[in-house]
Amino acid sequence: MSSARPRGPYAKTAARRADIVRAARDGFAEYGFARSSLRDIAERADITHTGLLQHFRHRPDHHQCRLLHPQ
Repeated sequence: MSSARPRGPYAKTAARRADIVRAARDGFAEYGFARSSLRDIAERADITHTGLLQHFRHRPDHHQCRLLHPQ
């Protein structure tokens, strides 16, 4: 039997989602919505691509970013 590594707690919280939205907004500002990628957003949010997909299946759009984090 193989020894599996214990899984850590998931940070599927409003704060983590807000971090991802901020990272997405920064990526959109730098690259534009069409040229931003989920991998770039994940890197900016300091999570894995797979972790990002637990929160968003698609790139958060501008409207969602503005609703969650108005400037």
